[in-house]
Amino acid sequence: MRLATDGTLRLSPSDLANYLACPHLTQLEVSVQRGELVRPHRDNPHGELIRRKGDEHEAAFLGKLREEGREIVEIELGDDGGFEQAARTTEEALRSGAEVVYQGVLASEGWRGIADFLIRIDEPSALGPFSYEAWDTKLARSRAKPAHVLQLTFYSHELERIQGRLPERMYVVLGTGDVETYRPADFGAFFRRARGRLAKAVASGADTYPYPVTHCGLCDFFELCEKRWEDDDHLSQVAWIRHDQIERLNATGIGTLERLGETAPGTVVDHMAPDTFERLRHQAALQLSARLSGAHRYDLLEPQEKRGLGLLPPPDAGDLFYDIEGDPFWEPGRSLEYLHGMGDTSGSVTALWAHDRESEKRVLEQVIDLIHRRLEHFPNLHVYHYASYETAALKRLAAQHATREEELDELLRREVFVDLFKVVRQSLRISYNSYSIKNVREFFMRAEAELEGGEDSIVVYEQWVADQDPALLELIERYNEEDVVSNLRLRDWLLERKAEAERTFGDAIAWREPPEVRVPKEEIAALLGERAALREQLVASGDQSLELAGELLEYHRREAKPVWWWFFRRCEMTPEELVEDSESIGALAPDGSEPVGDARSKNHGFHFPVQQHRLDPGDEVHDPIEMIRAGRIVELDSVAGTLRLRRGPAPEDKPLPKALIPGGPFDTRYQREALVRFARSLLAGDGRYPHLEKLLRREPPLGGERVQCETLEEMGRLVRAIEGSYLFVQGPPGAGKTWTGARLVTSLIAAGKRVAIASQSHKAIHKLLLEIEKDAVAEGVEFRGLKKSTGDDPDTVHEGPRISSEPDAEVIFESDHELVAGTSWLLCREQMDLQFDYLFLDEAGQISLADALALGTCARTLVLLGDPIQLAQVTQGIHPAGAGASVLTHLLEDRATVAEDMGLFLERSYRMHPDVCRYISSAFYEDRLESAEGCEEQGSSFGTGIRWLQVDHEGNSTSSEEEAAAIHVEIERLLRGTWTDSEGMTKPITPADIKVVAPFNAQVKVLSERLQDGVAIGTVDKFQGQEAPVVFFSMASSSDKDAPRGIDFLMSRNRLNVAVSRAQCLAYLVCAPQLLDVECRTVGHMRLANALCRFVELAEA
Repeated sequence: MRLATDGTLRLSPSDLANYLACPHLTQLEVSVQRGELVRPHRDNPHGELIRRKGDEHEAAFLGKLREEGREIVEIELGDDGGFEQAARTTEEALRSGAEVVYQGVLASEGWRGIADFLIRIDEPSALGPFSYEAWDTKLARSRAKPAHVLQLTFYSHELERIQGRLPERMYVVLGTGDVETYRPADFGAFFRRARGRLAKAVASGADTYPYPVTHCGLCDFFELCEKRWEDDDHLSQVAWIRHDQIERLNATGIGTLERLGETAPGTVVDHMAPDTFERLRHQAALQLSARLSGAHRYDLLEPQEKRGLGLLPPPDAGDLFYDIEGDPFWEPGRSLEYLHGMGDTSGSVTALWAHDRESEKRVLEQVIDLIHRRLEHFPNLHVYHYASYETAALKRLAAQHATREEELDELLRREVFVDLFKVVRQSLRISYNSYSIKNVREFFMRAEAELEGGEDSIVVYEQWVADQDPALLELIERYNEEDVVSNLRLRDWLLERKAEAERTFGDAIAWREPPEVRVPKEEIAALLGERAALREQLVASGDQSLELAGELLEYHRREAKPVWWWFFRRCEMTPEELVEDSESIGALAPDGSEPVGDARSKNHGFHFPVQQHRLDPGDEVHDPIEMIRAGRIVELDSVAGTLRLRRGPAPEDKPLPKALIPGGPFDTRYQREALVRFARSLLAGDGRYPHLEKLLRREPPLGGERVQCETLEEMGRLVRAIEGSYLFVQGPPGAGKTWTGARLVTSLIAAGKRVAIASQSHKAIHKLLLEIEKDAVAEGVEFRGLKKSTGDDPDTVHEGPRISSEPDAEVIFESDHELVAGTSWLLCREQMDLQFDYLFLDEAGQISLADALALGTCARTLVLLGDPIQLAQVTQGIHPAGAGASVLTHLLEDRATVAEDMGLFLERSYRMHPDVCRYISSAFYEDRLESAEGCEEQGSSFGTGIRWLQVDHEGNSTSSEEEAAAIHVEIERLLRGTWTDSEGMTKPITPADIKVVAPFNAQVKVLSERLQDGVAIGTVDKFQGQEAPVVFFSMASSSDKDAPRGIDFLMSRNRLNVAVSRAQCLAYLVCAPQLLDVECRTVGHMRLANALCRFVELAEA
């Protein structure tokens, strides 16, 4: 930001990034530019380090371009900051066709920016037979940051002004040297809205408040804002408080820490659970007490079984205490964990230093080996640390160096590591505003090390790298030693608190029990050995596709690890904490009804507060307190907050569960065995699975010939032509993917082909089977089909005129039916290997590349039906590049739609009016999706297209009465009108013609209570594949800061795509305006926000 001679402010992309991080920062910068405020001087060696490393990275890329012999024009800004002249020089260089423009200045309409590199490409533009794309170098290790992409979007729009076309791509050169590619169109609407908001904020001098944000740690004005929080006694000083909770307390008249601390227990705050209020009130009271008395204190919390102090194992003479120091800037793109401190019960600490990659690997091995050797002598030892950095770093190092992965996994499964932070948080409250180890240890020791924090140690380590002064390493070692000893002293102090809690509350607190350790069976160990040997050969081949195949052999193991880690983590969470966990059901209580059943099992009724979870009827669930199977969910109403749980005789002697969590990972033995068969074939070169090799290598299914076609007859010829290969059919909303797939299957069966059907779920399989039978009956195609079912689960059963269910897999293996349907657990088995001519894999967007290849071994041809922009794959593991992708993402690479030589894109939606389809096509499908003929006949007496129903509200998290009221009013208006279908028939709009979609169960509950009878209401999953003349999407959260699961869930592009595309005539987005003005912490967040901003942009056009 710079004040021009005419008194106006010149803005830059950096100003925009700062504004999105903190609107108050913008007003402070304006005050500085206008001479109303002096910029505080803040000694920030950490920030200086980042800048220096960034300059070195940029210089290295410039050197690389020069080595390649590129013609480079460098733009000089001049000592006087002459942006106007530099901008003219930049445009002249671009018009002359310079190969590379370095430090190009782009300026117009009061905005200016300096692009690292503008690189010429052979795409025509107004400049001639060439155009330019923007490249920036950034120090980020693995992903570009939002500010980086925001800058590039500005440069791309400036290039559009100069060359008459928006570049298709823009690029970030990461610290690793890897290049990330982005599409300016994916961020344009968000950029335009944000730029307009910034210009308005600067012009109006908006009154803002300095809410704490993530940018505070880097901000020059931090101390100024911190003083204001203290002067105002702002609620943000209360430990653990959230922004939405501050708003709710303010609405109740509780606006300061003092007021909250003095408020009576039991005070009712709207939209805040009593337990939440009591936690915040108690915390504020403790902090207020410390302020008034000058003495800090702790309060013990009432013990909960196997939580808090119950997470402590018995002390052991072999116990270890651990702390890591790392430098995230040691080399561009990757940190160095340069010091591992390991102490014993005597307080003696061993420092293990690593100053390069080789020694980092060696130290990792030393640490893991040390723990395993010590376990031989002290089998009950534990390793204590504070917070999750240490275990996260060990997982990352083991994966990066491909060493000690199994040994580390064994330590994690045995629960050797104990996180003392979790013990502290669940067992007591302290009178500090932060629960950092620095604050907690004030109760039992005094710090003496010269360094005060982790950032200090990073700066000192970088100084050592430059100076090689041993005294600097000594400083860091003393600091690390103090942290290690802090963990020892904290463990001992918590043991004392355990005894104190037992005296105070009158109950013994049981020690943490060790988990059961299972030894792999011999045959499993043999399979693991073969898989490891195959992986080693494939990865060492030098062929990228074979390397990927090698990494895919370990896909299921990598996916299983975090599932187990999360299982054990949830077993340490309280029932109240599990309410906030998106996978589980917390705060469960019996509903008072009598259990119903027989001697073998009984159904128990429960109720629970409305919450988000991923449990379904039929799921086997676990009790996180007892760490045993709790039973099977037989009934579940997420909106009413009720369920019935079938419990067998085994757990009946245990108390009823207070929470339910998912169990461990699914059994994937058959998928793993199928991948081993594929790997053997690849190494043997026997060509047993040529269709899978083509898929793996992303070879076009017809060798480069055009695959795209339009009519069903052409598609029928296409599916026969790709026999022995693969075909990707991408089906956007309303394009008839299931309808098309069913008719292709029927035509193949009629031609004498044997077909298998698979999908991620039985529900998806059944939907396709119903359509296949419908078409077969209509076309007179006779065949016999079997669907694999599970004996005691009716949801797996399909019975139709040509297809019946069979629970016995052996019967299916021996059958000669023309059609067989099932999941991976049937079709990946060796008995099914190459037993079919075709496999149709439905909802393939949800299926990993590894699973698709494993399933593909059952047939000679693979047809993939799906759309990753509607239903996407869920993955949890950390995988090497490409190994964690879904099969469709693997084929699409960085595209949103499949290329014409790589697959079939169903280009017409038979559902949406063109005015609705236009948004869906623009936001999600690269403008390739069109409405089918006749859809333009659809309409309503209120028009067609998309509408933004702006509803102002604050402090709402998962439900909004305001949005429900606004939707009610709008529906009342709509019910007085008419709509016309694609046949030209006009009829009154009734409640049955309206669907209302919400992301949260809590909002579904509010809507169900407030809206007119007959209106269909539910989450996105409920309406998959359905349609209605009018659709509302109610987002509920007041802002991104209020969204309990973050904007990844709330603004999911898949969810927005599915919700809006249900509409035939009218689609309403219902949300607060603040939701469009999100703070994006990742580039993915920007892409999510852009889809929402694009909706509003088109709705307001």
